[in-house]
Amino acid sequence: FVDHYSGLDYVHLQESTSADETIEAKQAFERFASEHGVKIEHYHCDNGIFASRAFREAVKNSGQSISFCGVGAHHQNGIAEKRIQDLSDMARALLTHAAHRNPAVTSHLWPYALRHASYVRRMLPATGSDKSPEEIFSAAPVRPTTRFLHPFGCPVYVLSDDLQGGKSIPRWDERSRVGVYVGHSAQHSPTVSLILNPQTGYISPQFHCVFDDNFDTPSQDAKFSAIWEEKAGFKGNTDVYVERKENLHDTRDYLHKEIPAVLKYPFTTEEVEATKNDSTNMPETEGATKPVSTENVQEDPTKIQNGGANIPATTTRSGRALKRTLRLQDSELLPKLTSFVSIVLQVTATLAKLQDGSVNELSPLFSFASSIADNDTMYLKEAMLQPDREKFLEAMIKEIEDHTSRGHWRITTRAEMRARGYNHKPIMGIWSFKRKRNPFGQITKYKARFCCHGGQTVKGIHYEETFSPVVSWSTVRLMLTLSEVYGWHARQIDFVLAFPQADVKTDIYMHVPEKFSVTKGKLKLNESAPHPSKQENVVKLIKNVYGLADASLTWHNHLKKGLIEYGFKQSEVDPCLFFKGQVMFILYVDDGICLSPVKRDADDLIKGLKDKGYILTDEGPLAAYLGIQVEKLSGNRISLTQPGYIERVVQQCSLKDNRMHDTPADRVLNRDKDGQARKNEFHYRSIIGGLNYLAGTTRPDIQFAVHQCARFVENPKMSHEKAVKRIVRYLRRTADKGLIMSVDTTKGIECFVDADFAGGYNKDDPTDPKDCLSRTGYVIKYAGCPILWASKLQRTIALSTTEAEYQALSQACREVIFLMNLTDELRANGIKLISEQPKIQCRVFEDNAGAIELAKAPKLRPRTKHLAIQYHHFRSWTARGLDGEDPKIKVEYIKTTEQEADIMTKPLPKPQFESLRRKISGW
Repeated sequence: FVDHYSGLDYVHLQESTSADETIEAKQAFERFASEHGVKIEHYHCDNGIFASRAFREAVKNSGQSISFCGVGAHHQNGIAEKRIQDLSDMARALLTHAAHRNPAVTSHLWPYALRHASYVRRMLPATGSDKSPEEIFSAAPVRPTTRFLHPFGCPVYVLSDDLQGGKSIPRWDERSRVGVYVGHSAQHSPTVSLILNPQTGYISPQFHCVFDDNFDTPSQDAKFSAIWEEKAGFKGNTDVYVERKENLHDTRDYLHKEIPAVLKYPFTTEEVEATKNDSTNMPETEGATKPVSTENVQEDPTKIQNGGANIPATTTRSGRALKRTLRLQDSELLPKLTSFVSIVLQVTATLAKLQDGSVNELSPLFSFASSIADNDTMYLKEAMLQPDREKFLEAMIKEIEDHTSRGHWRITTRAEMRARGYNHKPIMGIWSFKRKRNPFGQITKYKARFCCHGGQTVKGIHYEETFSPVVSWSTVRLMLTLSEVYGWHARQIDFVLAFPQADVKTDIYMHVPEKFSVTKGKLKLNESAPHPSKQENVVKLIKNVYGLADASLTWHNHLKKGLIEYGFKQSEVDPCLFFKGQVMFILYVDDGICLSPVKRDADDLIKGLKDKGYILTDEGPLAAYLGIQVEKLSGNRISLTQPGYIERVVQQCSLKDNRMHDTPADRVLNRDKDGQARKNEFHYRSIIGGLNYLAGTTRPDIQFAVHQCARFVENPKMSHEKAVKRIVRYLRRTADKGLIMSVDTTKGIECFVDADFAGGYNKDDPTDPKDCLSRTGYVIKYAGCPILWASKLQRTIALSTTEAEYQALSQACREVIFLMNLTDELRANGIKLISEQPKIQCRVFEDNAGAIELAKAPKLRPRTKHLAIQYHHFRSWTARGLDGEDPKIKVEYIKTTEQEADIMTKPLPKPQFESLRRKISGW
């Protein structure tokens, strides 16, 4: 537990992470806080056991509140995560220091070392303050004393029990016994220490002690040994143990630095309960706690017993165990060989750790993670290990020079920051890097971006709102279609360092960038510079630097203000679409498209934005937008392809053969609860994310296959893995294909909608109600070009084919109405379309007569009156006006064989699939 205000931490050791033990830890921490006059009101936790019902109920019953970090976002609980790491490092240092000087200290004392590290940290002044965390936590005027602290594991001489009890002993008997200091007693005064008896294995609180802080005596007293491990039951359960030689205090005897097979801590969860009233008379036999024995712990059946050494059995790739030969088992070399293997394993594990705690080896887990990640996107440490690191260093220098020259910040000091009344810590900065590629996968630019650590900003202090809109792909495709229909010019605009072009709204201070230091008042690259938190200089933000929680919204409002001042009007349908006469502007964060009938209008817009201070580059005619290659073909056609992205998806899947498929799906998937487990050859969720992006931008032909695979990302089975591989093999065959939009000016808005009634029903496992849901599929076109498509399960179980079709019709009409409103808005804002009709007419094609009748006729029937009002919302659009006007949406029947939306609802045989793909995708 870490107190956010004071930095105080409290360590509670548990045998497991069960809810009951975690609640006990919570109660122990609250008792500790109560003793210091503090009441706990709120917890911020990870999503593990803290998210359990029992723990949340315990918080609620205590009148407290709780919040959680995002799933997989452990950095949002970084204060506790970092403290665990710091305490672990400190405890390891304490153990290492003591073990090299006192042979009685072994790794089994790690729980005491951990608590001692926490206690010392609590007593000492915090960084940058003259008060300790305990003083700040309790607001006590009395400073805690450190006079009773001693080096962990140091030798101790404890007054004998008889003398402590007032009895006499023979004149020449020893008046003390040896012990090992393992920290203070939390249940007694600071003058009472916990002492381990190395002869018996007992730990007891003691007052009458003499401490050897310099570790001078262990080399002269054979009583300082680790025999207590055998008494406590640890020695018999270690994987490898070799009898200690005569020289017990030889710190070079690394064979005895074994790692415990079971991490049981050598004491009970409740410390010494007796003798609370008198801490001056505490014989060891009273109130002493004996370490928990591990003799009853069941050993791993895969380990082979031999001569007191348990060696993990080696297995072949097929799983067959490799047994030792009789000659090896009878050999005298076996114990020595066992010890040698143990040393090699321990030294290897030690050398595999770098100073920063990272792994210095390519383990299967790390190589798997790197194989599924985007190798072009990385952080600082990763970039510095790349073969082209010099390119990234050049990009870092350019990034800082750009920030400085554009006045994004000013260099100041911590003293000035505090003098101005800024009472918060400076936020950290984070380097991120990316190799930018064109749609063919070729590197076009090395990008380094220095961002603020948005997770350290606080709502209400640094920002208020964070949501920022982006243009929908349906709007982009509609505008591209209109540009081809009416011969508009399409110009691409890229805003350089877009976010920092806007001013920050509040005072924010940030650490200097890592790998940089201030020299003669300027930030210069210095690879040996101290950590930013150790440097006196900080920067005060003037501009809206990347990484701030509201950076995207601040930039969007800044550009919107400039466009409105230039004469543009924001769309009420899509907030990222702007109009000015015949000129239209589309914005996706910092990438824009200008559409205009006359090329001069786009030139004027670019010049006007530059005159207003916006820094941008004219990318020329639209050729590639958001990684999608845009190409104009002959015959009023536009091609959208992503060959480079498809190639990266195929590489991530790591296919072992060159097989390819003609269709992306061959069957409907179910949950397959009892199915074969996956081989985990690739990261399922990552691949699904990439496929979903493809399906929503340029590949409607894989929409159904991807959506049904995406349903099972939580627990995918082998059947789902094979389905994903089939999609990838299909993409490998068609990597150069995409979406070809062939413009037909005789057509307006058209919508093809279909439903597959209970298509996922599994008769072998009829218990899952989600298998009874019907699937909706629709394709919406304008001028013959696909604008929007979807394949999704319906939210409620339909009771008939008619109901399933009607629900699908209702869902599709919501998107149709959106497009109709957008085209109406275009006309209302002066965009001169060729058609002279006052309203956009739409035809919806449906292959179910019952659904068509429900859409047109207002009366309800016994079998359909239960339909919710949400499915009747579009009836006013399908009915004739009071004066006999034609309905805005016409619902017409279409043959099932011509239903284009059929490709969105079920797997189809190759001839039918290719026929519908040709109608939708144009190839």
